Amino acid sequence: MKSQINNTEASFLKAAIFGLSIIVLITYTGCNPNNPNPNCSSTNTVFNRLYNNHLANNSNYQNVNSVDLEIHSYTFNVSTAKTICQIGYQSNTAVTSPYTIRIRNLANNQIIYTGSFTFSSTQTSYVNVGAIALQAGVNYKIERELTFQGSLANLTGRIIRDNSAAGPVSFPINNGVLTITSSSFSGMGGPIVDYYLPYIDIVFQ
Repeated sequence: MKSQINNTEASFLKAAIFGLSIIVLITYTGCNPNNPNPNCSSTNTVFNRLYNNHLANNSNYQNVNSVDLEIHSYTFNVSTAKTICQIGYQSNTAVTSPYTIRIRNLANNQIIYTGSFTFSSTQTSYVNVGAIALQAGVNYKIERELTFQGSLANLTGRIIRDNSAAGPVSFPINNGVLTITSSSFSGMGGPIVDYYLPYIDIVFQ
């Protein structure tokens, strides 16, 4: 009887140690549903620095919410292979429906990513997009699309534009590995090419 009790206690102890080991492993490998990729940080991103630097270095540019067209987009490339893990955007305050985010490889015009998301209207918020591989030197286009739903004002988004709204933004714009070569706005009008830069943040891991 004593031997049977000892065996039961030993089995329980082994099971407890195994369970504790699993918990520790999950904690230290970052398996958290709210942070599936610990190497993906939206703090001070390459795009965010590019956008803010371009504003700071050009006194005739302003950061505004404007352009009442369905699709806001820019074309970009990277100097070394990169992986996009999150995308950031700030919703128009009147919008409750999701935005479509789409990335195209312009070398073959293939859509390499599409997703539908809602974003915060008070600040830039970020969504996880898995791992989108980018090749060095290839041009890609990222698009933010919102279908017209009765009010053109709802289609506006955060952009850089000339103070007078009459002159174009100067492209290309570069920061580190990221170069933005052009922009385009279309849908319910347009296209308007290279006049504005939309704030659509791409986060590299």
